[in-house]
Amino acid sequence: MGKSDAELMMEVQNGHEEAFAELVSRYKLPLLNFFYKLLWDRQLSEDCCQEVFCRVYRHRNSYVPTARFATYLYRIGRNLWIDRYRSRRNIPQSISLEAEAGQGGRAVGDFLAANANDPSYDLEVKEQLSRVRRALDSLTPDLRETLVLVKYQGLKYAEAAGVLDVPVGTVRSRIHAALEQVRSFLSVAQGQAK
Repeated sequence: MGKSDAELMMEVQNGHEEAFAELVSRYKLPLLNFFYKLLWDRQLSEDCCQEVFCRVYRHRNSYVPTARFATYLYRIGRNLWIDRYRSRRNIPQSISLEAEAGQGGRAVGDFLAANANDPSYDLEVKEQLSRVRRALDSLTPDLRETLVLVKYQGLKYAEAAGVLDVPVGTVRSRIHAALEQVRSFLSVAQGQAK
């Protein structure tokens, strides 16, 4: 069995770069997904992800394993998001599913289609994903951030509370409110689509 995140961080504190590479390998994708669900911009998400790992390495000697490493990492990510984007009200708006995804020039929607042989199915999937994205965009930053941490990143309520620096009850109420707002948004959007 591999080493725990805390053991790896202790090795990072002692100058073992391979331990840091292992932590990056473990958390790069989850952290990238966290930022992407907040920003809807792959390049900004990658930049933020890189900055979080730079901060972890730069402040490696101040790490104390009092909570899970993931909680520590998402806390740094959250602070970065607040510092750079939310406080400046510079959060990018959602992008079109037809926007280029980067390498290869394929559109985002190209990657989401589950059945390329059925154009009506493709259209339905794109419309549903677009409605869900608009529903997430309609949430306040606190609700959206909490929902992303718990439902998309898989953090337990107590871990999300640690990242957000709020009581567990606040996380519960935010999740409830976020889900209610998303359901409401989707039911209105569904009614308008008919």
